[in-house]
Amino acid sequence: MIAHKAEFSGARELVLKHGWNTTCFQIVNPGIEYWFGGDGESVVGYVTSGKSGVVAGALGGVVGCTKK
Repeated sequence: MIAHKAEFSGARELVLKHGWNTTCFQIVNPGIEYWFGGDGESVVGYVTSGKSGVVAGALGGVVGCTKK
């Protein structure tokens, strides 16, 4: 499934707001799917192949603000 324009825009906005290194920008490449956190302040970019998924970006793949 290819990300919709709104998902891409939301992911890009979070990368620009919270991204801390250059590998975070990998999630705005073509073909990336997105999972957004419930608060809308975090995103994971990933690709799927068969029954497997691979997270894109920095270690852990999460871009955003995690509240403690």
